[in-house]
Amino acid sequence: MKPLWGIRIFCAVVEQKSFVSAARQLGTSPSSATRALQALEEELGAMLLARSSKQVELTMAGETYYPAARQMLDLQQQAEDELSQQAGAPRGLLRFSAPETLGRELLPAVLGRLADTHPGLRFEVLYSDSTLEPIRDKLDFSIRGAFPASSELIGHPLWHYRRHLYASPDYVARHGAPQSPSDLPSTGW
Repeated sequence: MKPLWGIRIFCAVVEQKSFVSAARQLGTSPSSATRALQALEEELGAMLLARSSKQVELTMAGETYYPAARQMLDLQQQAEDELSQQAGAPRGLLRFSAPETLGRELLPAVLGRLADTHPGLRFEVLYSDSTLEPIRDKLDFSIRGAFPASSELIGHPLWHYRRHLYASPDYVARHGAPQSPSDLPSTGW
């Protein structure tokens, strides 16, 4: 049964001035609406509506009860609206690791924008150039320059980058310019 169903029926009958119209508005039958209202009146120990074959009117108890009942329904609707807005929004702690240089240079701006967009998120970043174990270290994810070694983990490329090696003109004059990574050991690397 829906929360506050009897109260919802009561308010709809008051506002529509008819059981049939209230039932139609709420997608139920007039007999179901009548039973729900009777159950509410029994629970409260008071008659809220005076019914005749042609009209429905508030009793004194109904006049007293209606403003509070309407407020309860409005508050329930407001709470449901807020929950539905939050339901799809990410929230909670994201714990992850990233390489030292990448993390400290690029991530603060990215995380700042992410926090502005999703205020329910909190971040715990472990900056480390050594490879951490996401399962053992209880990480939600890890940003690394290579695919994970473990087959239990799933890797997705975030971007592609080229590695570059730079040397001063003086170093190249003394050791020569390497043509491939395999030339590096002979140049003093």
